[in-house]
Amino acid sequence: MAAETVIGRKAERALLDEMLASSEAEMLALYGRIFDRADGVINLCELKYGRDRFVVTKKYAAELKTKVETFEHVTKTRKKVVLTLVCPLGLEANAWSKDLVDRVVTIDALL
Repeated sequence: MAAETVIGRKAERALLDEMLASSEAEMLALYGRIFDRADGVINLCELKYGRDRFVVTKKYAAELKTKVETFEHVTKTRKKVVLTLVCPLGLEANAWSKDLVDRVVTIDALL
């Protein structure tokens, strides 16, 4: 288990180093939508489509966490960063989404 953790951290660090080496425009392209609000909050939005409620897997949770951490590190923002998933049919809550996803926007909210 410890070896998996170290390998995982090395992979995350390599991804972070790669993102930091890219231009700001390239880095920002990694995010679906970014809303920098006047109230001191930044919404990082991921757009997800499917025929069912969206499910966050362990692998995808790690990717999302890395995206948020990278955004905070690169931008050096002092604002609160809110991870928002736009899922037309909603999100299937589970252990991986519980403490990671701050907001969910469904099709009902968009109509």
